[in-house]
Amino acid sequence: MDGGNEFDELHKKISNTLIRRIKKADTPFLETYPGEVYTADNFVMYASLSVFNHVWKRKNTGIFVNLKKYTQDNLIDTVTGVILPNIYSSNSRGSWAGWSIFYINFFDKKWAKEQYKYTKENFIVKLPFSIYACREYSKGCDGSGDIDSGPVVMGLSTSGTGFILSSAHLYKDVEIYNGILKIAEIIGQSYSCENQRHYLLSPLVGDAIMLAMKTSCDWW
Repeated sequence: MDGGNEFDELHKKISNTLIRRIKKADTPFLETYPGEVYTADNFVMYASLSVFNHVWKRKNTGIFVNLKKYTQDNLIDTVTGVILPNIYSSNSRGSWAGWSIFYINFFDKKWAKEQYKYTKENFIVKLPFSIYACREYSKGCDGSGDIDSGPVVMGLSTSGTGFILSSAHLYKDVEIYNGILKIAEIIGQSYSCENQRHYLLSPLVGDAIMLAMKTSCDWW
């Protein structure tokens, strides 16, 4: 952040190792844990490699082309058009979609915007008083929450609603952006303390997520 270079060599070493492993793997997706492959986790890795390419003036464009092609051929929910959360699932999820779009925007803006379009059509709902929220499961489907989605209340995803805020911000979808901020205020109850603003009923990670989503932008 301050221009220090003490981690330059480590950054190169880690990034080059990831690129080497991607090229050797059977698919563009690496394991998060042994035997477990999650698309959302991999999109964070590819976002990081996009930063690596930008900082060190590297190409490595082939890995992103292969990632997109493999995902579109094998990991798309045929009903919603939204990327699946892992290689074993057959149904897309709102929390994973919002998270993935945020990171895909680092290396493929057009693809990220397309995913927002599908997510908006199939997961985002309008509530009374112009409030908007993101469902965890697509419209017409129901399911329970888990460690990733957080609580699912009446089909609405707490994590998914928070994550999709970044897309509304990125693509200037003002009505949905303001509608999500309304429900965030109702549930989180923001307050001021020592010239800082926090959500009273949100864990620290929730504050961090909302800050990241509200300030998402086109970095390049």
